[in-house]
Amino acid sequence: MNHEIKPENLAKALIAGNAMITVQSNRTGVHKTYHIYRVNDTYLRVKYGAKHGKILGNIRYVDVDPIFFSSRSDEETRAFEWLFRNQFNIKKLSEQVKLYHDGSCLRCGRRLTTPESIESGYGPKCIKHV
Repeated sequence: MNHEIKPENLAKALIAGNAMITVQSNRTGVHKTYHIYRVNDTYLRVKYGAKHGKILGNIRYVDVDPIFFSSRSDEETRAFEWLFRNQFNIKKLSEQVKLYHDGSCLRCGRRLTTPESIESGYGPKCIKHV
């Protein structure tokens, strides 16, 4: 079951450390699921699909300016690039897509069990770090 992520929370979710995010187009209903997970203190990896999906690229995260880079140009990568580019454009995100998490903590990946945790996307320990 998918749980909605508010557009204003997307930027934090993208760099949380172990996020499974589904993006659904409001216009077409088509959805794409991305797994964004921490590789080390500087890099996050972006995969399309489930945890064993294809690698699309990396997010370099230093200070406050994360950068997505990829050598791919397929549809899934272009869609993620659009999402990454517009992560702070709340109006555009609200108008064009719906965002969901799969009920797992966006930071550590553990299954969320309380209504508060499911709504925020983070467990009680992890929410203190975002």
